[in-house]
Amino acid sequence: LGDSSYFHFCKAGIDFDNQLEKLGAKRVHSRATLDVDFEETVDKWLPDALASFEGGVATKPVSNPEFSFVSSAKKPGTPSVSKNNPFKAPVLHKVGLHGRGSDRQTIHIELSTENNPGLNYQPGDAAGILPVNTTELINEVLAVTGLDAGTIVTINGKDKKLEEALHKNLELSKITVDVVKRYLESYPNETLAVLTTDAEKFKSYLDGRDVVDLFTDYPADISAESLVKILRPLQPRYYSISSSPKAFPGEVHLTVGVVQYHHAGRDKKGTCSNYLSDVLIDDETVPVFIEPNPGFRLPENEQTPIIMVGAGTGIAPYRAFIQHRDLSENPGKSWLFFGNRNFETEFLYQTEWQDFLKSGALTRMDVAFSRDSDKKVYVQDKLWENGEEIYQWLEEGAHFYICGDMKNMARAVQDNLLKIVEKHGLLSKEQAQEYVDNLEKTKRLQLDVY
Repeated sequence: LGDSSYFHFCKAGIDFDNQLEKLGAKRVHSRATLDVDFEETVDKWLPDALASFEGGVATKPVSNPEFSFVSSAKKPGTPSVSKNNPFKAPVLHKVGLHGRGSDRQTIHIELSTENNPGLNYQPGDAAGILPVNTTELINEVLAVTGLDAGTIVTINGKDKKLEEALHKNLELSKITVDVVKRYLESYPNETLAVLTTDAEKFKSYLDGRDVVDLFTDYPADISAESLVKILRPLQPRYYSISSSPKAFPGEVHLTVGVVQYHHAGRDKKGTCSNYLSDVLIDDETVPVFIEPNPGFRLPENEQTPIIMVGAGTGIAPYRAFIQHRDLSENPGKSWLFFGNRNFETEFLYQTEWQDFLKSGALTRMDVAFSRDSDKKVYVQDKLWENGEEIYQWLEEGAHFYICGDMKNMARAVQDNLLKIVEKHGLLSKEQAQEYVDNLEKTKRLQLDVY
């Protein structure tokens, strides 16, 4: 399972397959490298693959939890809410979370899922949202390609106007490796081909650019039919749910950072965040489904201490965690580390955290606002300052959670966690690494990073 937008699509599986063949292993069935839309391929591949272990006689897929991604939507009597059949949830409430003076925007949005058992979720799960592209971006695509909005194209076996396909079906706001590859196959361009051979330069080019940039920088006389084949299907975006089903039954709350930036000479917008920012309360619905996240869960024992670390919208699942524990009979200790840029304008859900501290649902909260002083302070710095107590909580069995930016925050937090264990556990670096590895193996260290 992989994503062809990445540079090394399914590489781990391909490497294992090739190495096994090299070592003389017998392949019992052909390898399948599956992209993000894998369901149809799996449905064809899996029965034959299982038949390879049954003497070559095709059988139906067995009822096995490992194959639940195939069978879950097909159980009789259950609503088939999924990526391919989302629930159109009415918008109940929407509010900006930043104070005046902030040059960024984060919104809190509440969706109604009342009376729909196909949208059950647990704290830690994500909501998949199916967005649409903006009229502005569609017009730019039509302008740079010279195509007619009314041209009929075929998408998933259905005929529709190109304008509608660009609006609902095709990814426009970013370009990826597979898109460029297909573009070159249909419209060879030596300069672009050379660029793709230099991984670092190619990655740099792709970052922050959209299809309008691609067609502007490397123009071709592209047809509408070719365009829909070259572009990727418009994919759902996933947001950690920031509500507890116990606290808000029949609702899903989301915490969304609205993405807007200027790059390559043009103003750009994040597809889904701006779609959600623009929806109207009462008048619109949002296509939504639940994406379970079993690797990011509250401890089964509600008295187990928890340490939660997040920055920006990484606060979202912890709002769900603490709401859930606030309704528990005897919750354990909880400690929240939160970071953002400014205390005055970007302290997300500040009054709620204060209320949780008063009620005891949240035991302690430490904050880091990086732009409020000459010396930038981040959540990882706050962890280090409290290293001795952090280690004591871990020794008491605490679960440790990290949510947010993978490249910077999450990595820095993990680095400082290792140093804290080494220092306050009086361990060697190797022993500390073994300690942290064991936290992960026993699911006491859980990450939800992006």
